[in-house]
Amino acid sequence: MKISTLFLILILIYSVDTMAAEGKKAPWVGRSLNGEACQGAQGDKGFDYTNSKHRRLSHFKKIVGAHFNSRVEQLKGGASERNKDPAGDLEYTLRGIPNHHRALKSMYMYNQMPRYKKAVKKGAVKKFECYMQRAITFAPKDSFSYLLYAKYLKNKKLPKKAVEVLKKGEANLPENAFIHYHLSLILLKQDKHQDALKHAKLAYEFGQPPKKLKNKLIKSGIWKE
Repeated sequence: MKISTLFLILILIYSVDTMAAEGKKAPWVGRSLNGEACQGAQGDKGFDYTNSKHRRLSHFKKIVGAHFNSRVEQLKGGASERNKDPAGDLEYTLRGIPNHHRALKSMYMYNQMPRYKKAVKKGAVKKFECYMQRAITFAPKDSFSYLLYAKYLKNKKLPKKAVEVLKKGEANLPENAFIHYHLSLILLKQDKHQDALKHAKLAYEFGQPPKKLKNKLIKSGIWKE
């Protein structure tokens, strides 16, 4: 191999590695369930929770170390013991790492607490659906965000919107067993038996989700062995 060719290959590898380590834009997108535009402050770049290179970066570690300790994760208070509310630290963590799984899960739990509404009014946090839409747009190959957002919408009695989210997840991750599994569960409740069966079979083809769904479909005569 000529030196010039080797040099070009090394430059290409270095460029790809640098781009991955630098993060990428993380715009606020979509609207809340009330129709308000999702918007807010953010850094120039966001870090991807599923990217191992990002997780090793000092900036990533600083965000988590300073703002997402066990007090915040368990919603006992802020990262500092002087702060009784985790809102600001959850917001800061998700601003820098939009698809941080544990922080999104904590925000999901926080959104069910009475003080969440007060925090939204003060502007300390956004509506939960805004965080989820941003996470999905930022990291469309991360199945966690689709599943958590669909769960949230289902609990809000919005199954059609939950199906839309999971369908978007299916388009980006066509072989994800759990996206198909949860799609099947919702469609089954909507009496869309053939669609539910299709996604159930894909779920078991691509993975090993709980057998409860398959057993239910067999018992009801929808799934015939």
